[in-house]
Amino acid sequence: MELLSIPSDLLTYIFTYISTPELCGPCFTSKMLLDLALKALSSRNLSHNHHRQLPITNQEVVRWWWIYLREPTRAEVMEAARTDRLEVLDLVGWDDEQLSPRHHLLTRSKAALHRSDWDWGDILVKAITNQSTRTMRACIERHPDWSHLIRRIRYMHPLSDHFATEGNLKMIRWLYDEYTVEGLPTLLWNGRRMHLNCLFENTAREGHQHVLAWLQYEGRISEPSVRLIYEAAGLAGRMDVISWMEENKMPAVGDYSLSHFIGSVAVFEWAIKRNIGYPRDAYLRALEDGNISVMQYCLKNKLGLSHFERKRAIELRCENEEAIHLAIDHGFITKNTKVQFADIVFQFPLIKWMHERNVLHSDFCQSTKLPGNLEVLQWAHENGYYDGKVNPMLPDVSISQGSPDMLKWHIQTFGTKAGQMYRMIACDRTCRTMNVEGLEWMLQRKWNESEGEIRRWFNEGGIEEVGDLMKMWKRLMTLM
Repeated sequence: MELLSIPSDLLTYIFTYISTPELCGPCFTSKMLLDLALKALSSRNLSHNHHRQLPITNQEVVRWWWIYLREPTRAEVMEAARTDRLEVLDLVGWDDEQLSPRHHLLTRSKAALHRSDWDWGDILVKAITNQSTRTMRACIERHPDWSHLIRRIRYMHPLSDHFATEGNLKMIRWLYDEYTVEGLPTLLWNGRRMHLNCLFENTAREGHQHVLAWLQYEGRISEPSVRLIYEAAGLAGRMDVISWMEENKMPAVGDYSLSHFIGSVAVFEWAIKRNIGYPRDAYLRALEDGNISVMQYCLKNKLGLSHFERKRAIELRCENEEAIHLAIDHGFITKNTKVQFADIVFQFPLIKWMHERNVLHSDFCQSTKLPGNLEVLQWAHENGYYDGKVNPMLPDVSISQGSPDMLKWHIQTFGTKAGQMYRMIACDRTCRTMNVEGLEWMLQRKWNESEGEIRRWFNEGGIEEVGDLMKMWKRLMTLM
């Protein structure tokens, strides 16, 4: 029986729940479902494309999407480590060296194309933080000198960050104090121990006073650390941590900024009473932080409003829609305010609502990254916010990171020159990874070659610099 057509949006939810035991490889026998899956995965939303996590229920499922959809990414590897699926790790690999050159371009950082997107240390970190015992054991067996290697900042930072956030003193002591934990060898330092800022910041942010007490007892809270603790507690609204610091004779001494103490009204009032900073931009900082109670306090007490009273253009980053609504009601967000939207897809209803209220800045497209959502960009063009003009001094991420559909729309709507677009994609510095799909589509269009042939060019390897990509455009490759 032929399956009914499934909208690609609905398919997203299917993939979200697909890692249940009831679904396995043989479920994916429909060409229609396969085509929809490929379409959903190929939609050029950079936060998902080639990074959308696929199911790792078992090796059979992994083999299926490896053949029909794409090669493994860091997302599946980290999920396998988290859930202790050692057999899946053995299949996908302990690094990405066995994957194709094209896949490396899709997933590796352009700044470090020779470095694997993951390795055994990344897997070990994920296994330790999730107590995946089989995976931990396998990692340690693969690298007997692991205790030396794990001290690299690449691995120590996420470990310290995780255990400080959850307040796991036992594991913090294992990291820094040569403390013995069952199932893990002792981490010997043989010298000066590493101190990471995130240990103090996350401990203060989450209010773990027992960890702070241990750090104080060990004599590890220095004057710079005191500042980190106060500022993190202030942003998180942790009056309990601030009180604990004062009670333990570690006051906030020195030049602090009031913008670090907007986490709650109680913390804000405490900072004002101690003459911490001058509150000229307090309302703006509270707005960016999304703290509505502090915004209302500032308005009521006429504090921190000078940025708005001067009625100059203001740029702000804010993800809290309720805070933006309140600032509009207060009259502080106007058409002169450039709001930098963090996620245009999620915040598209807010963008349209601001347009209807006549408070959406005319250049909102320039202050907001529009990497690949064609619906938003079409709406912006139809309503006079986007003219498609290419400025070499201000790269347009809708081109440099655009999907084939986005690039096609640019050519058809604005007559943008193909060569100019290709160079923008090749020279892009705004995205961590290379827009391989955009480059491939442009090359197919220019040389009238098949998708498979163009992919072969990328799979031959040797592509590392902009010059290599430009040779493809001029068809000067030696790999043909």
